[in-house]
Amino acid sequence: MRFAFLFAVLGLLIAATPALAVDDFYGPETDSTYDDSRRPDLGITPERYQRDRTGAGRMTIGDSAWEELYISDVHVGPFMDRLYEVLTREDWLGQYPQVAGIAEFLHEAGFFSLERLYSEYQASGDYIYIMGHEGFEDLDPESYYGRFLALPDAELRTAEHVSGDHMLYIAINNLHEMMLIYADYMMASMEMAQQISGEEMDGDMAEFQEIFGMIEAFQLEELLGNVVTGEVALVLYDLPPLEQLVLGDIQPDDIEMALMVGIKDAEYVGGMIANYGSSVGLMGREYEDDDWSYYIMQGEESIGLMFNDELLIASPNIESTRRHVQDALANGGLEIAPCQMYFDLNVAALHDNLLEPGARLAMAEFGGDITLPVEPMSYLVSLPESDNLGHLTVASYYDDGYTVEMEMKKAVVQYLVYYGGLALCGAAQSGVFN
Repeated sequence: MRFAFLFAVLGLLIAATPALAVDDFYGPETDSTYDDSRRPDLGITPERYQRDRTGAGRMTIGDSAWEELYISDVHVGPFMDRLYEVLTREDWLGQYPQVAGIAEFLHEAGFFSLERLYSEYQASGDYIYIMGHEGFEDLDPESYYGRFLALPDAELRTAEHVSGDHMLYIAINNLHEMMLIYADYMMASMEMAQQISGEEMDGDMAEFQEIFGMIEAFQLEELLGNVVTGEVALVLYDLPPLEQLVLGDIQPDDIEMALMVGIKDAEYVGGMIANYGSSVGLMGREYEDDDWSYYIMQGEESIGLMFNDELLIASPNIESTRRHVQDALANGGLEIAPCQMYFDLNVAALHDNLLEPGARLAMAEFGGDITLPVEPMSYLVSLPESDNLGHLTVASYYDDGYTVEMEMKKAVVQYLVYYGGLALCGAAQSGVFN
């Protein structure tokens, strides 16, 4: 969804609204639309936090010197009602057709149904957890936001095919439905802009309208709904060494990654590949004791695809992907709650394979007479070993509103401060600030 503007409003409201006291928030029951069953137990309870905040041994919860808990709970519904009235009343801003037209368009999209903005930030033990939630009231199910929020959270089939040995995993549910809803919204916004301006549709808008008309004519929505589940995932298992990336000497089998697509009709997919795959250079390959179907690219035999009754997987290194998938199925894949989107970055692997070698390469290339305070900065931020960086995860849900959650290790912040400090020292010595 496109909630960037709403998050900007959230930021302004948080800045202008006093934070709620912990005992005030957890004390009386509220009518929050947010289901907090997924909130991780990071070791902070209202009682422990209150005692720690006022008594001896302050800032020692979870054996960490960094403990925080911030909550913002803002009811914006009355403000949104007043804003809509200000923008549409004929004796106020509604006297301007452009303003009133945009306001009505946003009203039909469901923007003014925004009722509640809730955010939470916790730092406890080794972890940092951030959550934001947008709650809506009396939302028209046919509106832009209503159609998005009606999309069901679902389990990620691709997750069980990823064992955790990845560098990056991004998965999205309901992708084709999201794209079609967004296309509807874009068409409506273009028509609204044309009506307000009174000008003819320009070339780009006309081309988009033509494409959208073709989508409707070919009943693409129905076709996709019958063939694919809407789940798409990208998995990056490993990257070539940084020196190889810099030189650009990269072959397809050097890139261990896979694109996974959830499918409903494996027979249809298999028929399409069998009938048309040869025209793009695909040929079949078989493995013993394997229930997947495989195809590889003639002339570039590392490139290929594999599919079964649930997934279609394409990869520039199909042999490596096959091993990763088989390992995940044999030993257990990722366990992820039903969601709309999931992002998992192995920060430790990214640091060891890319960031640290890149920093060393940059120091060797541009160092000259510059001496970076590596040891003092490491000591200052109490820099842990890089394997403490762990994973950074982000997930989104459409449960009675729009919810985004992020979790990462505190070590990520320590490393950001460390590298930021080194960069500032290097810049100062090079005369950037002179």
